[in-house]
Amino acid sequence: MLRTFLVKGFLLIFFVIQLSEPKVILVHSIFRHGERTTDTRFMYPNDPYRNKTFYPYGNGQLTNEGKITMFTLGKDIRNRYSELLGDTYLPNRYSELLGDTYLPEIVDAWASSLSRTQAALQLVLTAMFPPSGLLLWNEDLKWQPIAYNCLPKEYDTLLLGLLLDNFIQSYNSYCKSNEAKNLMERAQPVLAYIRKHSGLQAYTPREFFFLYITLITEEHSGLKLPVWTKEVYPQPLADLIHLNFQLEMGTKELRRFLVGDMFKKILTDTENAISGKSATKIHLYSAHDVNVVYVLMFFDLMYKHAPGYGSTVVIEVHEEAGDHFIQVHYKESKHTGFKILPFPNEATQLHLTNFRNMVNDLFEKDVDMKLEENVMLSDASSNFTVYMTYYQIILILFFLL
Repeated sequence: MLRTFLVKGFLLIFFVIQLSEPKVILVHSIFRHGERTTDTRFMYPNDPYRNKTFYPYGNGQLTNEGKITMFTLGKDIRNRYSELLGDTYLPNRYSELLGDTYLPEIVDAWASSLSRTQAALQLVLTAMFPPSGLLLWNEDLKWQPIAYNCLPKEYDTLLLGLLLDNFIQSYNSYCKSNEAKNLMERAQPVLAYIRKHSGLQAYTPREFFFLYITLITEEHSGLKLPVWTKEVYPQPLADLIHLNFQLEMGTKELRRFLVGDMFKKILTDTENAISGKSATKIHLYSAHDVNVVYVLMFFDLMYKHAPGYGSTVVIEVHEEAGDHFIQVHYKESKHTGFKILPFPNEATQLHLTNFRNMVNDLFEKDVDMKLEENVMLSDASSNFTVYMTYYQIILILFFLL
């Protein structure tokens, strides 16, 4: 009798601990590609290297260093989420209970239409899912083909919203507003200096973002920058880029163009995973530094810095006592590890309900919403009812045994 009681007690404690311990059930990862050559499409008119071919890589392509960066990132992601992803990549999963019912892939991968992000994604996937066992088809090649998704540039509202005509029109219109003019006023002397020397005729910070990236890639390639750039690069041009990010995310309409479809997809994928409609464990988005910035800004987590090559934002979906939360982790560059980013109210987790409200708000005309502290994990009472429900069920089962 005593032995039975002790066994029941042990099982009760075990199940309580298991139910209350949070676990990651889904991951969304948005990352920047690795080191690349200069993209000639975005060079400024007076660029002395406009005719350079950047042999042997070509213009705007990953360098060998960039390939290593992305392969290493893939291994980092794999190691971080090895328990979630399991040992083997299976392109199609079937359930014995459901017969021939098709379940989604364990990984859902997307890249922008630029070749460097597609190459970066292939490197990440190669590192994450090397073939083994029955999937090893070539002893000399530890690689297997894994399908990914890519939208044409003119229709890519997921990752390239900043290049769409509707966004550009809305951005230019906002830059004419008094609010935007006040933000840009202090930058006018810098803009005038850059226009004079670069040949750019633009009057908003957007075009100078591409100049900044061009100078970075040329310098990284060992090219000598023109003397005039010393007055503005890296500062105050870097500050101008942060101003541009503020302007690009300055209104709800602009935010909707830049992150609306992405977060709508993230929310849908999260809800499908929770409900059991999807067996996918990780969603990958191979994109650009701006995408990393926009995601951070959506959560009001952006701080003044430039996301490095291989920088990665991870949105983890946590399950705890039957409830669900998200955490945001950030890898600033290939030289740093992942760190958790607390939300503005200093809580480290955001309740799924609050996240859903934030996403839905992008598509409403109401004023912007703020994080509601009463649904954060920091408010312990928000989980009391859920915890009690689970404990009551366990106690009932305990006394029925």
